[in-house]
Amino acid sequence: MPEVKTWVQAARLYAAPASVLPVLLGTACAAPIGEWKWAILIAEVLAVLAIHTGGNILNDYFDKLSGVDGPPENEPPEYAYRAKLTARQIGGEGIGFLAFALIPGAYLVWKGGAVALGLGACGMLAAYLYTGKPFHLKYRALGDPLIFLSFGVLPTLGAAYMQVGHFPREAFITSVPAALLIVAILHGNNIRDLATDGASGIRTLAHLIGYGPSRIYYALLIVIPTLLVCGLVVAGSLGLWCLGVLVAAPVGFKLISSGFKPGRVEKIDVMTAQYMGMFSTLFLLGLTIGGWR
Repeated sequence: MPEVKTWVQAARLYAAPASVLPVLLGTACAAPIGEWKWAILIAEVLAVLAIHTGGNILNDYFDKLSGVDGPPENEPPEYAYRAKLTARQIGGEGIGFLAFALIPGAYLVWKGGAVALGLGACGMLAAYLYTGKPFHLKYRALGDPLIFLSFGVLPTLGAAYMQVGHFPREAFITSVPAALLIVAILHGNNIRDLATDGASGIRTLAHLIGYGPSRIYYALLIVIPTLLVCGLVVAGSLGLWCLGVLVAAPVGFKLISSGFKPGRVEKIDVMTAQYMGMFSTLFLLGLTIGGWR
């Protein structure tokens, strides 16, 4: 029986901010903090975190079935659990997280009706479409748009709707910075895995456009969120407090300049997730204090 540590590693808890923060951003976009519906917010966080974690684990499951994983000695340390768990064990853990999501999901459907049901169903479907048969969107260079929508846009829009009963016009724009940074986590991982993915027949976007253009694309994914938020502040659409995202800028530039050097590239996905968490937390604080005008 695998150790508890192995099961925890499989859950990729370092990516939790990519699940939780879009929900918080959508909530802050829709209503001032004094009017937040906390029971709904907690249920949303639990449901989205469970769906995304289950989806990440199912990705490992289908990768293992497809023979995509490289030799254990070539895997980054945070993926060492893959050699310790069978495909059946990985799949069982993924299904367990998705099943758990039904508990808070039922409460959200009770409160949000058909819209909440549709949003939850889309999230569940995306968890399967990413690497599940016969779609394999990850293997066909379609992982980036799917992750942009399912990890970034969908949770933010859903959270805003559950707070106020409609989709605020600002909700989509609010979702874009975090969504782009979540795609950067995926793309950084795909750049690192160019050689092994190519040998396994996977065609990610990084593989299709090559190493050089992929580095440029990664840089844009890191920079555009800051430019977007600052542009909205200058235009008078967001309060000055949102300029707090500039505090994270040096970390982002360091990722662009040295994140793919030997000794660092092995953790590029973890480091990008940490940057996404830092940037989005600062954006959340700005929205909570100043917000949309």
